[in-house]
Amino acid sequence: MPRSSISNSDIIHLLRRAGLFVVGLVLIYPATIFVMSHTPAPDFNDYQYEYNLYQFVTHNYTLPGGFGYTLNRYREIEEYQDIDILFLGSSRCYYSFAPHVFKRLGLTTFNMGTPSQTPLNTKYLLKRYFDQLNPKLTVFEVNLHTLAKDGVESFYDLMINTPMAWETAQMALATQHPHAVNAVVSRALSSITTPHDKFEMQDRPMDAYLPGGAVVAKNFNQEHFSEQPADVHIPDVQLEYLDDIIRMVRERGSELILVVAPVPKEWQPIITNYTEITTKIKNLAAGHGVRFYDFNQAMTLDSRTDFKDFHHLNGNGAKIFSYDILDSLLDVPDYRRALKVDPLLAAEVYAGRGIAFADKGDYGRAIDDYHKALALSPESGMVQFNRARACQKVGRIAEAIAAYREFIKFAPEQYTQYIEPVKAQIAALEGSQSIGLTDHPGRKGS
Repeated sequence: MPRSSISNSDIIHLLRRAGLFVVGLVLIYPATIFVMSHTPAPDFNDYQYEYNLYQFVTHNYTLPGGFGYTLNRYREIEEYQDIDILFLGSSRCYYSFAPHVFKRLGLTTFNMGTPSQTPLNTKYLLKRYFDQLNPKLTVFEVNLHTLAKDGVESFYDLMINTPMAWETAQMALATQHPHAVNAVVSRALSSITTPHDKFEMQDRPMDAYLPGGAVVAKNFNQEHFSEQPADVHIPDVQLEYLDDIIRMVRERGSELILVVAPVPKEWQPIITNYTEITTKIKNLAAGHGVRFYDFNQAMTLDSRTDFKDFHHLNGNGAKIFSYDILDSLLDVPDYRRALKVDPLLAAEVYAGRGIAFADKGDYGRAIDDYHKALALSPESGMVQFNRARACQKVGRIAEAIAAYREFIKFAPEQYTQYIEPVKAQIAALEGSQSIGLTDHPGRKGS
């Protein structure tokens, strides 16, 4: 029998069919995504927001603004450059650092934290914004639960709340998730009719946004604590991205620290392999010569007064934790030099943290911090005043009287009107009477 063979005409015909298939796919694929992105989703689950059919099919219900003010944050970021400190991480990051605390030391900060942001997402955000921000110090808040995620949830939030850029497509490809790639195409096509600058924050009940990317929460919301203890498994790829981030930041000349922000003591046992995970991160940091701080090992916060919930700090907790961070930084000469901070300004850190402790009624720790501040700046009349108030609250009358006398000696000119009331207070204390001041200057600027 003659051997079968494929003629040149057969090859040409096959190539034509393949070419037509590819052309058809190139045309049909974006057309399908475009139509789905512009078709309202059917009503379901009593959602009050309008989703499109593509979001309905892929279960991606991310809207402009999200739950963490990502839209506001990444519009505001365009106004910042050459900052002192850059904060990176997930929602725990933007709840943990109080910008006004760092401003007291003359430090400019920006918080790039977003919900569920993993090192994968962070790497591509840094590729996009790091050179513009050019921070002297970078603080990466390492959320152990977020490290276990694949980055797709954070990608959806960032994709819709930041202007389209090449780094967005890179992030989608890095997730290795088809829905992420399709979402980039959907967003690019939908931007034809709805450009990014037309987006607005959704009207949702949320905590207040602070300039510089932070969010401040109200007091602790006593949620039902239903989590069960379990191991947390971190994919190797997320540790590799964390390694990439450390290299990138160091190569660009910024100092870097890795931080685990504190969580309530009730929450800590939930991660049963906590020591194993934190040891991995600690070893990774040590391999690059950067510092790793686990603030759960030196807890200064109270579950009842300093947390929004079992994951995040409230406003007062963020204030104390920010002073804790500064306290750690000012102990390290490399960080002091990078930030160009006078070591004597550590007195401001202790004084401010003392006020934060006093505001929540922890007068013992407040007095300790006031003593540390006065050891560095003994002629601070306002610290003496605050020390006197705290000592009076806990019945240490002799110390209160002594501190009030020091306030009179060193009172700033703008607070001289308090001298006579303080003298009356001293007389009352010496006479074992109880007289309160209606206004105290030391509260200002806390």
